[in-house]
Amino acid sequence: MSRLRRRRKKKFSAPTARPSPCLRRGRKRSRRLLDQVHAEDQEEAIGLHEAIEAAVAGHDQKSLTEAVRSLKELLFFVEGN
Repeated sequence: MSRLRRRRKKKFSAPTARPSPCLRRGRKRSRRLLDQVHAEDQEEAIGLHEAIEAAVAGHDQKSLTEAVRSLKELLFFVEGN
């Protein structure tokens, strides 16, 4: 197979959902804060962690992006109080 064909093949392959270093840091931060937040926020954080893990396992980039955005918002709110 020529180089051009390999490049094209790679270029159009399905995107993969991988945890980035930023995502890993965010999950660590939220896990550290779990004991310090209200029960509702704990449940939400745990649900978001599960959603992130499921999105990564299922290679679902859209769901991963949404869950990460929600986790960032939760962390901003929790760390600000």
